[in-house]
Amino acid sequence: MLMKLTTVFMAAALVTVICLSGAAALGLFDADEHTIQHLVYTDDYPILLADELATILGDYSVGERVERHVDGEVCSCGYHHDTIDFYEWQITYTDACGQEMVCVLNNRQSLYYQQLQWLEDQIETHFFTNYVSPCFHDIMQESGSYCFCFIGRICFSYTGGNEEEYSHVEICTAYRDSIERHEELIPLASSNYPELFDMFPISLSVRIKLADRMMPEDEWNQNYAAAVAELGEMALSMADDIGSNLNLDASVYSDVQTFDPGSRKTTIHYLRGEYTEITGFDFDHAVFLSYVGKFW
Repeated sequence: MLMKLTTVFMAAALVTVICLSGAAALGLFDADEHTIQHLVYTDDYPILLADELATILGDYSVGERVERHVDGEVCSCGYHHDTIDFYEWQITYTDACGQEMVCVLNNRQSLYYQQLQWLEDQIETHFFTNYVSPCFHDIMQESGSYCFCFIGRICFSYTGGNEEEYSHVEICTAYRDSIERHEELIPLASSNYPELFDMFPISLSVRIKLADRMMPEDEWNQNYAAAVAELGEMALSMADDIGSNLNLDASVYSDVQTFDPGSRKTTIHYLRGEYTEITGFDFDHAVFLSYVGKFW
C-alpha cells in the first residue's frame, strides 16, 4: 500500500557520529562552502532501547540488521547532504486490534521522532486494510488508491494574503515539530484507535481510484453509483468506530477517457465525527479551529 510521502530529517540522539558538527550534519551551510562530511551511526538501537521499544510496540520481534549507505551531495541549487552510514531493523508487532504491523527502526534518528512515523503508518495500514479494501476490493485500482494520515500538520495551505489561515499553517507546523522533539513514548500496540485519535489532532485523506477503464459505457453509471454508496457506508463506519475525533476527507474517482461520464469524482467530509459540507482548504482550517483550546 502506498504510504506517506512526507519525511523530515533530524539528527539522532544516542548515536555515535564521526566527523560532524551539528550544523554540518543538518546541511546548514551555503552549498558553495559546504564540505561533505561522512557520518557513521553505529549504536545498536534494539539493545540500547529495548525497554522503550517494549513500551511502544509491546511484544515485538526484530529482524536482521541491515547496513544502509547514502552518498553525500552538493548541488548548485543550494541543496546538500552529507554521506551517511547507518543501520536499519525491521520490527513486527501487533496493534490493539490484533492486526500485524511492520515498522522500520533506524539508528540515525531519535526514537521519539520515529514513533510518530510508525503511528502514521499504523493508522494508514489499519484504515486501508479494514475499511477501504473490504468496501472497494472488487472495483478499486490499488495503484491509485491510498489512505494518508496527518498528525499535527492539519493545515498545509492558505489563501494568499489571508494572515489568519497562514497562522494556522505556522501553528500546525510548530505543533508537529514540538511533538517530534517531545521525549514521551506512545503506546502504539496497546492503545485502541479512538484513544490514539484523542492523543493528537489527526486527519485522514482517503482516495479510491476505480478500476473502470475497460468498463462498457452502459455499465459505468451503475458502477460509479455503487462506489459512491460504498464511500458513504465506509465513512459512516469509520465515524461510528472512532467517534468525535474522526476528521476525514474521502473520495472515489474515475479517469475514464473513452467517453465522458457525467461525474468523475465524489468527495465526502467528516469533521470531528460528523458529516459536513465544508470542503477544500476550508475543511482543513475547520479541523484546525475545532481543536483550538485542546492542542493549540
